[in-house]
Amino acid sequence: MVTFILFIGSGDPSTFQKVKYGNDDDKWMLAMANEMESLLVLVAMIAEFNLKLEQARCEDDIPSWELRGSYLHEASRMVKGTWVLEDMSYILLILHDDDMLIAAKDKNGILLLKCMLSKEFDIKDLGTTNKIIGTKIHRDRESEKLWLSQRGYVQKSFYTRAAFVNAVGSYPGFGTTGTSDDSKREIAAFFAHITLETGFLCKIGEEGGASRDCCDETNTQAYYGRGPIQLSWNYNYGAAGKSIGFDGLNAPETVARDVTVSFKTALWYWTNNVHHIITSGRGFGATIRAINGAIECDGKRPDLVKARVTYYRNYCSQLGVSPGDNLTC
Repeated sequence: MVTFILFIGSGDPSTFQKVKYGNDDDKWMLAMANEMESLLVLVAMIAEFNLKLEQARCEDDIPSWELRGSYLHEASRMVKGTWVLEDMSYILLILHDDDMLIAAKDKNGILLLKCMLSKEFDIKDLGTTNKIIGTKIHRDRESEKLWLSQRGYVQKSFYTRAAFVNAVGSYPGFGTTGTSDDSKREIAAFFAHITLETGFLCKIGEEGGASRDCCDETNTQAYYGRGPIQLSWNYNYGAAGKSIGFDGLNAPETVARDVTVSFKTALWYWTNNVHHIITSGRGFGATIRAINGAIECDGKRPDLVKARVTYYRNYCSQLGVSPGDNLTC
């Protein structure tokens, strides 16, 4: 049985907007990434063993709990683990604070689990699962295949693949310098950083950024973090605007409104401050120092450094290249 639990308690963000722009946005985004990973594992098992899949929702305001055997016990706020029932009769995946997916070999297994949960909580039966956390679930029983689609979410996203491809055309050195492994590591490093900076390309502008002083001199404009790399400070906006072709000093909000310009600012900053570091073999850790070293390196924010390294390792794995040495700062 595969189980993943993410329940919110007092003081935790209750909406996706609060997750994206809260003080602990990096931790919550990582938690949601783990949640999606668990969902993929569940889907793989359902397809492999041709299980029935249904959905339910808990209507109660419940605390964190874990499933161990067939009983519910108090647990920590966020738990990710695996528990195997003796008879392997069902799989339970808990998502967010109320949604749950239940898979079993037959309908009776699902009904038994729902009955058990109903003794503890007010459970609403949602029947056969077609969609969960914005992800459409498609199934072809004849071919015994099951797959996920986030087309609707992607279509609503600010950042797009087309805009990135368009922007990267202006920076021919990106991902093409050195050996094939050098190029792959640069691409992995770039996406590792923007993954953390934007929460998997969800965040456009820095939370609370308008109240920050990101200018060396008195100025009425707000030069807080925007875009994939979260471009900040007036000297960066001015130089990026001059290079790319927009008024960075008088219209910094362009970075949050024009997605191609947004990607170009990230690539501009990367080309001028990071490209030579990663392609010269100095390691991923040196790129962290170049992007946010004053805040994160030398033990200041080991959690953020660890998150960046984790993303980098994952992207390197996907690209089939070793991450190299000197990964932290």
